Amino acid sequence: MAQQPVNLNTKDTFLLLRKIASYLAANGVGTLAADGADAAGTDIFMQVLPEAPITGTVIVSTGGIDLPSDPTRRPGFQVLHRNPNASLGLAKSVQINRLLAGQWNVLSGFPGRITAVSEPGSYFKDDAGNFQYFLNYVVTSTFQR
Repeated sequence: MAQQPVNLNTKDTFLLLRKIASYLAANGVGTLAADGADAAGTDIFMQVLPEAPITGTVIVSTGGIDLPSDPTRRPGFQVLHRNPNASLGLAKSVQINRLLAGQWNVLSGFPGRITAVSEPGSYFKDDAGNFQYFLNYVVTSTFQR
């Protein structure tokens, strides 16, 4: 059965982030609390990366592209991975990128392709000296307007 397009609004944007977080957790990137809350042992988050745990991943909505004359919608998101160890942080970022970049129809309810806008790389350290790796993506789909 073909997936039906969805109307992307604020609620759907949160749902998209949740689907991405669940997909990453199901593929061994980390642990996501069942209700999306910051439960003990959780290291995948949505919208805000808390101070603890030190090693963690957050998926953040970045808006995206919506051209009125184009039937496709392109919601954007960023994955930030924080790790005190540079090589482990880079390895996790590469794992995340391999799971997301160029993938088709891996997010249930959001048909389309995930395109990487950047390659994994450490751009700076946080105030505590932890390495932060930023990965940027766009989901191209035909969402209803």
